[in-house]
Amino acid sequence: ETLLTRSLEELEGKKFDFISANLENEIAGLAIKEPKKKTQHIRDLLKEMDDDQASGLSSKFVPTGFKKLDEMLNGGIHAQQLVIIGARPSVGKSSICQNVILNASKAGKKCLFISLEVDKRNVTLKFLSDLASVETYKIRNNWLSKVESEFLQKAKSQLREMEIYTNDSSYLRISQIGQIIKSQLDKQPVDLVVVDYVQIIRGDDVKNKNEALVIKENTTALKAFAKQFDVAMLALAQINRKAVEGAKQEPTINDFKGSGGIEEDADVAIILHRDRNEGDAKDNYFSQNGKLIVAKNRHGKTGEISIRFEGDFGRFTQNENTNF
Repeated sequence: ETLLTRSLEELEGKKFDFISANLENEIAGLAIKEPKKKTQHIRDLLKEMDDDQASGLSSKFVPTGFKKLDEMLNGGIHAQQLVIIGARPSVGKSSICQNVILNASKAGKKCLFISLEVDKRNVTLKFLSDLASVETYKIRNNWLSKVESEFLQKAKSQLREMEIYTNDSSYLRISQIGQIIKSQLDKQPVDLVVVDYVQIIRGDDVKNKNEALVIKENTTALKAFAKQFDVAMLALAQINRKAVEGAKQEPTINDFKGSGGIEEDADVAIILHRDRNEGDAKDNYFSQNGKLIVAKNRHGKTGEISIRFEGDFGRFTQNENTNF
C-alpha cells in the first residue's frame, strides 16, 4: 500500500510538472503545435504554390540592398529562412546588419532588431549617421555645420517613417527571444527579424552541455522561430579569432564559433571578411575593401561579393568587382 501510494504521488507530481511546463509554454506563446497536414499529395502542394503565386505570397522576401547578394539569394532573405552572417571581432558585423535593416526599411519592409550587444540609442545613432552621411561623433556632440544639420534633420524624418523596432535587452535566453518576436507580432507584423549575435544568446537548459551544443540548440530554435512566425531571420555570429589570428587566409564556414549548428541550421551562411592592413598588428585595423563570402546557400549560388566599408558612417557598399 505504501509503495502504491508513493507511485501515485510520483505520477501526480509528473503530471503536475507536465501541465506546468505546457502552461508555461502557452503563456510564452511558444507551444509547439502539431501541423495540420504532415503528409500531402504533390498535387495539393502544386495548388498551394499556384495560389501563393496568384496572391503574391511566393515573393515574400526581404531585400538586403546589396544587389549581387540579392541576386544570389533569389531576391533577398525569404520568409522562414535563417541567414547567418559571421565575422571576426571588429570587422563590422553589427554595421552590416544595420545596413541591411535600413535597406530593407527603405524598400517598405518592417524590421525587428534584437540587439544583445549594442544599446538602442547607439543603434539609432548609427542609423542616423548612415542616412545623413554624418560622422557619429559629430551627431553625438552636436558638432555640426549648417549643411550637416540639414542632412541630419532629413535623416530623422526618413527614420521616423521607417517601420523599425529595436529591443536591446541583454543576457537573453533563447526562449525569451521567441517571446519578444511573438509579442511584437501580436502588436505589429514584421518581415525581418535580426539577432545580434548567436554566441551570446543564453541557452534555456545549459546543464552538462558544452558551448557548441548550446549554440546548436539556439540556431535550431532561431530556424524554428523563422518557420513558426513566418518571418525572414538574420542572425549574426562570431568567427573563431584563433582560427584566423595572424594568418592571411580567409575564414571558412568551419571557422564559425560553434560551427556545427550554424552549418546544419542556416539556409544561407555568409562570411564578412576584410584583410588586415599590411604592417598593422592591431586586431581592429582592417582594410576598407572586403567581401561577402556566401559559403552556403541551400536555394541558390555561392560565391563572393566585393564590398567597401565607409567607416566614418558605419556603412558597407557594394563594389562592381563581384565574382559568383
